[in-house]
Order: sequence, then structure tokens, then C-alpha cells
Amino acid sequence: MSDRRRLPVVLVPNFFVCEACGTVHAAPERPPACGDCGADALRPLSRGSDADAGAYFSASLRES
Repeated sequence: MSDRRRLPVVLVPNFFVCEACGTVHAAPERPPACGDCGADALRPLSRGSDADAGAYFSASLRES
């Protein structure tokens, strides 16, 4: 089976929140600065903890 098709490479986004303005960025690697306010205070939203991306976005949906 030399005609096997290769699966595409998919980059999984990581989520980073700006401590200065609260903007959340999704990127494969940590951006150098916030795209909204320019601050370099980006903190990763960890997976599998109380501060994970799912909990972060779910909480913001409940507040609106």
C-alpha cells in the first residue's frame, strides 16, 4: 500500500489570558504580547485544573 494518504498535521491551540486587560488568545505558542493592549503579561490557561480554558469560557458565558 504505497498509496497511503498522510493525515494533515493539526496544531492544537493553547489559550493565554492577558493579566492586564483579560483578552484571551488562542495560539500554538505563547504570543510575545497581547494583541489588544500590548502588555507582555500573558498567562497560559492550564488544562485539567480549576483555571482551565473550559472553566474560563464557561464562567464568562454564565455571567452574561
